[in-house]
Amino acid sequence: MQHNLTMQRRTLVLSPERPQRNTTLIATAALLVALLGSCGTIGDGAPGQEEVLSLLREEALELKAEGENLDPAFGVTANWEIEDVQVRKPANEDGPPWRGTIRFKITSRVRDPDGSTSTDEFDKNIEYLWDTELDRWTVR
Repeated sequence: MQHNLTMQRRTLVLSPERPQRNTTLIATAALLVALLGSCGTIGDGAPGQEEVLSLLREEALELKAEGENLDPAFGVTANWEIEDVQVRKPANEDGPPWRGTIRFKITSRVRDPDGSTSTDEFDKNIEYLWDTELDRWTVR
């Protein structure tokens, strides 16, 4: 009889049903917290202003590097100076959550056939919209 009672207690204490329910519940809750935490932003799906500004600055640096990377055989050099990078919320709430602008001042020098050099300066503005589906900037 004592042996039977001890076996019943062991069965209740070591029963896989009770601890498994608690373990499953805890694991599910931990997974939910991890998933929500990895999303970065909760709500409208748009990242914050500092994050998109940083991404637009990276875009400006990439454009600068591409613009200044010219074949020397053409005799053209270019200097892309980043004058300003701006991010703002649009007035229209139905549109994209962020608009951005990169302003460059570009100075190009061309070596003419007679050996002289001509210099041109001009401004270039590029407008961007934040695409929440693609989670990146797109050119407007």
